[in-house]
Amino acid sequence: MIKIFLLDDDIKYLNYVREKIIDFSIRHNENIKVVCYNTFPEIIEENFDAFFLDIEINENTSFEFAKNIKIKFPDTPLVFFTNHNSYINQSVKFYIFDFIRKSYFDTEFESTLIRLISYINSKHDEIVININHTLEKIKLQSIIYIEAYSHNCIIHSSKGEFLVPKGVKSTFGHTLDKYIKIHKSYYVNMKYACSYSSQELMLIDNIRLPISKNCRRTVKEAFIMNTSHSLY
Repeated sequence: MIKIFLLDDDIKYLNYVREKIIDFSIRHNENIKVVCYNTFPEIIEENFDAFFLDIEINENTSFEFAKNIKIKFPDTPLVFFTNHNSYINQSVKFYIFDFIRKSYFDTEFESTLIRLISYINSKHDEIVININHTLEKIKLQSIIYIEAYSHNCIIHSSKGEFLVPKGVKSTFGHTLDKYIKIHKSYYVNMKYACSYSSQELMLIDNIRLPISKNCRRTVKEAFIMNTSHSLY
């Protein structure tokens, strides 16, 4: 799922943009969730894949808010939209993904969204982790399973094992949706699953992982779905 943060103090326009994004998601078969705000939130508790900000909010500008976003989420794309072209030069310093003029919204928005979703999806194809001060790129599909280990996580992949000094959720964010939770300590890429019982899941290379009782149904459904997809 792609999550978009949308901010505009004009409720009517806010809903208009939201509907445009939803319409885009339906036409392009993308799973997009839009979270709307008509004022600056005090805390951003969720992880977003992109921020869409109207520059003028309640007689203020969103530049200070954008500055804080870039500090906390430096790699997350930021898109400004406004009625005033005079803000273009000021917005450049935030390394924005795009600047949309409201007067040309219908002609500019679609192309921006196409590029944005393509960029986000390309990011979701891999994760970058810091291992002993070295950045390591790991393809998501190469990950066999993820193990929660104390306050760390261990990534078991076809490239080898990587101990990450962060928790599973903070390491993977939204991309964790690509894996199935089979136990409080394990998330599995089901394409590597060979068979299962009520007690354990068997993966390639004779890897056996326990299945917790409350995950049995999820594992069964995921295994059946993965098996049916592999037939085509």
